[in-house]
Amino acid sequence: MKRLFCFACLLLFTSIAQPHIAHAQTPVKQAVQCAKLSPAGVGAYPSPLASYNIGFTSQTNATWTLEVTPTPPTITENGTPWGTNVAPGFYTALTTGSAESIQLAYNTPTYIAAELCEYPGQLTLDVAAPILTGTSQVAASNPLLANAGDLLISYGWQNTSNYLTVQPAAGFALEPSGTSMYQEDQAVTAAGSVTGGAQWSGVVNWTSGIVALKQAVQPVTLTASPSSTVCYDTGVSLFGQNQIQFNIMELENGVWQTVGSLTVNPNCTVTGSIAVSPNYTDTSGNVQLTASLPVLAGTAPPLVLYTPVGSLLHGSTGIVVTFVLFQNAPGGFKSTGLTLTP
Repeated sequence: MKRLFCFACLLLFTSIAQPHIAHAQTPVKQAVQCAKLSPAGVGAYPSPLASYNIGFTSQTNATWTLEVTPTPPTITENGTPWGTNVAPGFYTALTTGSAESIQLAYNTPTYIAAELCEYPGQLTLDVAAPILTGTSQVAASNPLLANAGDLLISYGWQNTSNYLTVQPAAGFALEPSGTSMYQEDQAVTAAGSVTGGAQWSGVVNWTSGIVALKQAVQPVTLTASPSSTVCYDTGVSLFGQNQIQFNIMELENGVWQTVGSLTVNPNCTVTGSIAVSPNYTDTSGNVQLTASLPVLAGTAPPLVLYTPVGSLLHGSTGIVVTFVLFQNAPGGFKSTGLTLTP
């Protein structure tokens, strides 16, 4: 009888000692699909490489997440910088809705583990907790204060052994993680403090992080204002009876991306609309736009607009393009500008 009582006490102690690892019911995975790279770490095989590729055919209006250990690589896709480093070892990027191949490049051959997942919707960072490290069988992230509607992703890795299994934290669903790595997720409906983590099948040196992603603000449509004008100061079109199109570009994660084109008509008016994303700002919180007329390259300076993101989110519906040259003074600009209208 005493043995039975002690056994029951042991079970109770075990359940209390590891409260955040529970498997009473299986949570629903949030990712559409995932791909993984392995092996990595001690005893890994085959030999390490200096360059790795990972990818798959993505959906439209979705978001990539990439977890990679441990030294940050140079990440590109077809030579173009890829992704935003939103937390240590964790990157996000919008999908293109096509077959994508992402290259991870290192200065020297190195073992890595990586996991690429796709989540529905255009997601952006809400909050990230500082990364945490330790040595034990149970890895736990720092707590994160999530908001209602957030997608939580807890992630981490260990560098002790390639041959250990891993279980997710309570409430999280484990994605098909690479060797020595885990990524788990859950959608939350109420605000509160959440801790991620994992339980390994042995004692390991671990790293654990957690991020909360939220649905990104949808692009804001800006229509060319009737007050826009591209002409000589005499009212004569710069391009005769021809219609000329020119692109408006937005700075997105350090890369200029075309967000639409406007048309200059023979009567000097400008028509058309563009779709600007409020999710990309510089370190000052500004959205950056630029416009240039290709036919005047080398003569006309590009038009640049720095606008606080709040101006897009609180009613801006139009864009004003002004480009007026003195007809009798080649190369002389009477007025130029790129502004928003409420």
